[in-house]
Parts: sequence; structure tokens; C-alpha cells
Amino acid sequence: MPPTTQKPLAAGKWLPLALGLLWGGVQLALYLHFGPRTSVDSDLYLENARNLLHGQLPTDYSIWYLGYSAFLAVVLALGGGLAQAVGAQIALSGVAALGLGRAVRHLSGSRGTAYLAVFLYLLWFKIHQWNVFIYTESLFTSCCVLSFALLVLARRPWQLGVALLLVGYTYLVRPTGFCFLIGVAGYGWARLRTLAVRPAALGLLVAGLAAGFLGLLSKILASYDQAMAGNVLIESYTRAEIIYPGISLGVQPPAHLALPAAHLAPLARLVAFGTLNPVYFAKLAAIKFLLFSSNVKPYYSWAHNGAVAVLLWPLYYYAFRGWRRRPRRSPAAYFMGGFIAAQALTVALTTENWDGRFLVPVLPFVFVLAALGLRAAPSAGWQRATVAPARSN
Repeated sequence: MPPTTQKPLAAGKWLPLALGLLWGGVQLALYLHFGPRTSVDSDLYLENARNLLHGQLPTDYSIWYLGYSAFLAVVLALGGGLAQAVGAQIALSGVAALGLGRAVRHLSGSRGTAYLAVFLYLLWFKIHQWNVFIYTESLFTSCCVLSFALLVLARRPWQLGVALLLVGYTYLVRPTGFCFLIGVAGYGWARLRTLAVRPAALGLLVAGLAAGFLGLLSKILASYDQAMAGNVLIESYTRAEIIYPGISLGVQPPAHLALPAAHLAPLARLVAFGTLNPVYFAKLAAIKFLLFSSNVKPYYSWAHNGAVAVLLWPLYYYAFRGWRRRPRRSPAAYFMGGFIAAQALTVALTTENWDGRFLVPVLPFVFVLAALGLRAAPSAGWQRATVAPARSN
């Protein structure tokens, strides 16, 4: 056999092994460095998990973490502890990496693009460090990736049903599952467009979804206000809180802030506050968005921030290229764009976290788009997911 025909076979054989070793090396290094780790909110999740085992559902804002508490409850019911919960999170991240590769290969029609997307996902250890924490980030990120993969690869009604069940569970893992649902709604809307549904029906569907999302978001915000006995979002603006908890980065609120009526619903208060204080509101939102997307913080080391800038920022450019190459009706593109935009907007209007973990769930999809932008991926793969995906081996 000529040497030129052996190279693709060798790459096809060894690249998956190399990626598997990279995944194992990253997980082992992080486990040895951090070990099973708990933090501020871990006790809440564990307490709710134990309550679930006694048949008690959460009654306060922690209901929005029900999916993660149920995950921990299953681990505890099977006789496991923190180490076993971390082990399950690590295993799910590996399954998510496989699902990501399958989905990108299907979308792009290129095995190389799929390998590249998985490599970028594994390389960014700031995603995987959460695998060893009793926090929602690991499970939520893995479930988002797997939901995306199942939606893209579903060929039969029962497969779509399984995907939607996972979508429902993913939403319950953490409050920002709301942003994930917006991405899924974008995916469904794009699929309906390909079925030649009447514009009037699509318009009614969009209006209904928007009303439902706004109502759901208002309930989430109200539950936090009730738990904290105050107007959480408005109070953060009066303190010029840019990074939770209480970090303003030297920004001072205006001497005379116009405050909305206290009887308004939380979401209405936020809209009213932005209307009454447009310049200040826009200034804080822009700073929070830049901190969220850049993933750098003034209290990180120069080496840390430099590594983020060198490695992550160029990928945003290639992700934009990958986005521009998408067919306009690609459901996968609507999913990724909707999820990323909703997450970014949520942080811009609320607050960034000091450890930058709010960026973690959307980074896999940034890497998918970047891989498509780095390689000349044929649009036919996107079209397969848009119309009627063909069976692949």
C-alpha cells in the first residue's frame, strides 16, 4: 500500500487515542491538585440531596438546583460520597467529549474538525477543574453538551424524545438553565422553519415562548428576593456591584439614583431601573459583559490573564468566522448562538462571578464554532442537520 494512503489511517487510529490520553491526563492532574472539593454552596446541594432521600422537596430558591441535588441524592443512595460524585462528574465529562466529537463530525462532515473541537474542549482545563468540585458547573456543562449532541444526532422520534428529556433535566440543574432553554428554543424554531410552518404560526409560537420565558425568569428572580428579604438585583446596582460578591472595581454609583417602585415584580423593577438610569445601567452592563467574555480579572496573576488572552481571545475570532460560515437556517447554529447570547446578556444584566465560572457552560460551543472557523468545513454537514440527517456509521 502506498505511504500516502497510510497516513489518514494512522491519524484516524492514533488521534482518538491521543485525545483520550489528554482527557485522562487533564482529569488526573486536576484531581490530584484539588481532590474532591467543596465550596460555599456545596453544603446547600448536599443538604437538599439528603432531604430528597427523605421525600422532602426544596421550598425556597434552591428548587432551581433540583437537578443537581437529585444527582447527588442518587450518588448518596448508592452508598457513595464526595469522591464518587466527583468520579461520576468526571465520567460524564468524558461522555460529553465523545458526544461533542460525534455532533461536530456530523455537522461539518469532517473528522478533523471534530478532533479539533474536542481538542480545544479538553485543552481548556478551566472547564474541567469544576469536575472535582461539588458544584453545578460540571454536571450542567456536560448535560448541555450531551443535549446538543442528542438533538443534532436524533433521527427517530424516540431519539428526539430522549434528547428532550435530557433537555428538561438540564434546565433543572441550575437557574441559568433558563439560558440553555433559550438556545433549545432557537434550535426548535429553526427546525420548524425548515418544515414550512406558516409565518403566523411561528409568530404565535415565538410570542408564547417569549411570554413563558419572561414569566419563568420573573419567578426565578422573585424566589431570590424572597430568600434574601430584599430587592437583590436593584441593591447590587446601588452598590455598583460588578463582580459577585460586592466587587465594584472602583466604580461608584451616581449620587442620585432613581429607584423603581418597590411593589413592582423583580423583572419589571430591573427594566424600570435601566430606563430611569440608562447611562449608569449601560456602563455596568458593558463592564460586566467584557469581564465575562474576556475571562480575565484584575485580581488574577499577569501569567493567568496573559494565558487566557493568548489562548482564548483568538478563538473568539475564529468562532465568529465559524458562525458566518453557517447556513442561515442551521438549527445547531441557532442553538449555539442563542445559548451564548442569553448567557452573556444574563451576566451583563445581573453580575459576573469572581471565579469566572459563568463562562464555562458556553465555552464548548465557542470551541465548536472556532473549530469550524479554523477549518474550511463544508456547509453540507450543517444542511444535513437542517433537513433530514442521513444515517452515518
